Amino acid sequence: MNDDMRFVRSIDRAIDILLLLSESDVPLTLHTIAMKLDSPKSTMLNILRTLVRRDLVRLDESSKTYRLGHLLATLARKANRDILITVGVLQEMENLANVTGEVVCLIAPQGDETTILEMVRAPQIIQYNASVGERRPLYCTSPGKLALAMLAPRDLDDYLKRTPLHAFTEHTITSATALRKELEQIRGQGYAISDGEYELDLYGVSAAVFRDTDRSYAAALTVAGSTLRMRAKIHDILPLLQQAAAKLDDGASR
Repeated sequence: MNDDMRFVRSIDRAIDILLLLSESDVPLTLHTIAMKLDSPKSTMLNILRTLVRRDLVRLDESSKTYRLGHLLATLARKANRDILITVGVLQEMENLANVTGEVVCLIAPQGDETTILEMVRAPQIIQYNASVGERRPLYCTSPGKLALAMLAPRDLDDYLKRTPLHAFTEHTITSATALRKELEQIRGQGYAISDGEYELDLYGVSAAVFRDTDRSYAAALTVAGSTLRMRAKIHDILPLLQQAAAKLDDGASR
């Protein structure tokens, strides 16, 4: 049988819809989806109803528009984690936690937030309280600011237009101009720091991990702990963090 005859047409069309929604900056109407995919509206509607029921697509009842659903974010996190987390990565994270005495996380951007993919705790009585799968904003965390610093100028502009810079603490950067200035500094120095910007008495420092295949940004390797402890030893932690990130980056731990 010809390979072209072995696929399921409705599944193929459903994937077309998901790809179309992923490429759009705004939610799309049924009419637009059908027109762009050159398919009957009745066919698209039946597929969309199934995708909505399974939370792969969300329907805004007021505007009758469609956007990607929450389940896709969950699947993306799982796929990203499976790609990045290996025995070597975990070992490198454990080594870093032991030598710094602080929590070490691997954190990846997911949309306008970051997600903790993996965490290794340290032998501190008082330590960073978070869990795998937890999500945080981009603009006020060290892994988030690192991800923003990696964006193309147009993508950064779009992010700032759609994202209100809400103050979580008195130290949160709430000015787009000030944030842009810090992101420029992060690009130059190659690491990002958040000092009490999302939570008071929480200090995080992050270095980038890049994919081996195309050198694109994959995740942040982050060391986090109480502000007092971290400030006292940041000059010792930073080179250790950068060395560990470089090992993950060049595949030495894979």
